[in-house]
Amino acid sequence: MRSGMADPHSRPEPAALGRTVRLLLSGALIISTAFATALLAAPPDASASATPIEAQMAREVIAQINAERAARALGPIGYDPTLAALAQSYSDQQAAGTKPPGDASYTFAQTSAYQWFGFGAAAAGSTSPSSTYTLLWMGSAGHRDTLMQNVPGQGIGIGLSCTSSGTTWVQVAVGSVTSRDPTYVSGTPALPVVTEQGSGSSCATPSRSTLSTTTGIASTPSGDGYWVTDAHGDVSAHGDALQFGGMGGAALNSPIRHVIATPDGQGYWLIGSDGGSFTFGDAGFFGSMGASHLNAPVVDLAATHSGRGYWMVASDGGVFSFGDARFLGSMGGTPLNEPVVGIVGTATDGGYWLVAADGGVFSFGDARFHGSTGSIRLNAPIASIAANADGSGYWTAAADGGIFAFDAPFCGSMGSHHLDAPIVGMASDRATNGYWLVAADGGVFGFGAPFFGSG
Repeated sequence: MRSGMADPHSRPEPAALGRTVRLLLSGALIISTAFATALLAAPPDASASATPIEAQMAREVIAQINAERAARALGPIGYDPTLAALAQSYSDQQAAGTKPPGDASYTFAQTSAYQWFGFGAAAAGSTSPSSTYTLLWMGSAGHRDTLMQNVPGQGIGIGLSCTSSGTTWVQVAVGSVTSRDPTYVSGTPALPVVTEQGSGSSCATPSRSTLSTTTGIASTPSGDGYWVTDAHGDVSAHGDALQFGGMGGAALNSPIRHVIATPDGQGYWLIGSDGGSFTFGDAGFFGSMGASHLNAPVVDLAATHSGRGYWMVASDGGVFSFGDARFLGSMGGTPLNEPVVGIVGTATDGGYWLVAADGGVFSFGDARFHGSTGSIRLNAPIASIAANADGSGYWTAAADGGIFAFDAPFCGSMGSHHLDAPIVGMASDRATNGYWLVAADGGVFGFGAPFFGSG
């Protein structure tokens, strides 16, 4: 049994949960708390919620940690909403001075669901960016070892509390409900460090979620999660969707229009209106239109099922093919009544559909035409298109939340409801054959598909 570990077959006394070591590093306080492997008491209430900037910084830290794992040939850790809520509750209490770091009643030490978990805290000034905390933990052997373990079923949660006193408290927790980690590996290499010093948002940064419009949604292959992106390229992960990073904080030549998941759900692409393609996780870069003159802005991207290529479509109907995606035709050069707003591929990768704002659908390759609203007067323009699970039909979604189903099941809509912001994107749930809609304010609406939170 390694130092700082509780007996996995007994309930540890408070003292067994371990010592607390405070280190002063680069002007910031890092608190190293012991790690436990035990089935313990029921968790306390974890109803704490993060502010937009706190949530934004937490997403950045998770992406940075996963980048450090990738640099060491380790897979990413998935976001765990329970750990995140517990970490947020504890960081808020640390900031309030009601729960000192390393307190034996620490939230995770009372979590019966987790057979293995590790935790630690750090504190720095309110102007310190998110990378500060990742670099502090990567610079601490104990924290680095815990964050770089390869534990089956493990998840991660970040709690972050911005305070008026000028100090930011951050809590990290990793845990697994399926493994007690009998093969804990010590001595994780300190190098390479891929997190850029000074990168990320700080508590002094206005939250992009309050400044930027949500532009797209993509679902995971399991249907148990999704990603939401905004025009700045800030990506939020929900359910079993993993956080791989985003373009938030980077200087962009044009706004991000959409997020598209890789077939295995281990990455995604962001597409800019200038045709720039940005890759995260296992998403490959196969080319872009970012350096080319375009007659019209790019509005959407669809990936092949191999994940080795993609199509981009511009609002004039022009289609651009990259990797193993075959060019099968376009509406470029053809007069359109309304601009094209979306593209989706067939199940065979042998075709694709384009949809225009008036609901007109254009089929290419082996894509069958199942119908459209091109000749119907709409209450609001079409904003997105998605294919059903087997590619035998499709839905189109209007800005007012109306859904039009063509050889695809109608599961409901927001068409008769008041929306605070227009619908801008749609994603299908391949597990249930339902779908999600996302609005410009980040609101997510599920129909025949589970709700995991809004952007």
